Amino acid sequence: MARLFPRFADKAHSGKKVVFIPTASKHEKVKFFVDADKKTLKKLGFVLDELEVSIAPHDEMVGKISGADYVF
Repeated sequence: MARLFPRFADKAHSGKKVVFIPTASKHEKVKFFVDADKKTLKKLGFVLDELEVSIAPHDEMVGKISGADYVF
Protein backbone atom coordinates (compact mmCIF):
# COMPACT_ATOMS: atom_id res chain seq x y z
CA MET A 1 0.00 0.00 0.00
CA ALA A 2 2.86 2.42 0.68
CA ARG A 3 3.74 2.52 -3.01
CA LEU A 4 0.36 4.19 -3.62
CA PHE A 5 0.93 6.82 -0.93
CA PRO A 6 2.63 9.40 -3.22
CA ARG A 7 -0.63 9.68 -5.18
CA PHE A 8 -2.14 11.37 -2.13
CA ALA A 9 0.94 13.19 -0.90
CA ASP A 10 2.55 16.37 -2.19
CA LYS A 11 4.71 15.91 -5.25
CA ALA A 12 7.72 17.15 -3.26
CA HIS A 13 7.44 14.51 -0.51
CA SER A 14 11.14 13.90 0.05
CA GLY A 15 11.94 14.73 3.65
CA LYS A 16 8.29 15.00 4.67
CA LYS A 17 7.48 13.44 8.03
CA VAL A 18 5.09 10.48 8.17
CA VAL A 19 3.72 9.13 11.44
CA PHE A 20 3.53 5.38 10.79
CA ILE A 21 0.89 3.64 12.93
CA PRO A 22 1.31 -0.17 12.86
CA THR A 23 -1.29 -0.84 15.58
CA ALA A 24 -3.76 -2.67 13.30
CA SER A 25 -1.13 -5.36 12.66
CA LYS A 26 -0.33 -5.87 16.34
CA HIS A 27 -2.19 -9.18 16.61
CA GLU A 28 -1.54 -10.46 13.10
CA LYS A 29 0.65 -13.51 12.61
CA VAL A 30 1.92 -12.33 9.23
CA LYS A 31 3.51 -8.88 9.41
CA PHE A 32 5.78 -8.70 6.38
CA PHE A 33 3.57 -6.03 4.84
CA VAL A 34 4.29 -3.63 7.72
CA ASP A 35 8.04 -3.85 7.14
CA ALA A 36 7.52 -3.63 3.38
CA ASP A 37 5.44 -0.45 3.76
CA LYS A 38 8.04 1.15 6.06
CA LYS A 39 10.83 0.25 3.64
CA THR A 40 8.90 1.65 0.67
CA LEU A 41 8.08 4.92 2.43
CA LYS A 42 11.74 5.39 3.36
CA LYS A 43 12.81 4.56 -0.19
CA LEU A 44 10.39 7.25 -1.44
CA GLY A 45 12.15 9.78 0.77
CA PHE A 46 9.70 10.09 3.63
CA VAL A 47 10.99 10.41 7.20
CA LEU A 48 9.18 7.89 9.42
CA ASP A 49 8.17 8.32 13.03
CA GLU A 50 6.47 5.19 14.35
CA LEU A 51 3.59 5.51 16.79
CA GLU A 52 2.04 2.54 18.56
CA VAL A 53 -1.27 4.12 19.60
CA SER A 54 -2.32 1.19 21.78
CA ILE A 55 0.38 2.01 24.34
CA ALA A 56 1.48 5.60 23.66
CA PRO A 57 0.54 8.31 26.16
CA HIS A 58 -1.93 10.91 24.92
CA ASP A 59 0.62 13.76 24.88
CA GLU A 60 3.00 11.67 22.74
CA MET A 61 0.24 10.91 20.24
CA VAL A 62 -0.80 14.55 20.00
CA GLY A 63 2.81 15.70 19.62
CA LYS A 64 3.74 13.20 16.92
CA ILE A 65 0.58 13.59 14.88
CA SER A 66 0.48 17.39 15.07
CA GLY A 67 4.15 17.55 14.05
CA ALA A 68 3.73 15.26 11.04
CA ASP A 69 3.00 16.06 7.44
CA TYR A 70 1.13 12.76 6.96
CA VAL A 71 -0.29 9.84 8.96
CA PHE A 72 -0.01 6.34 7.53
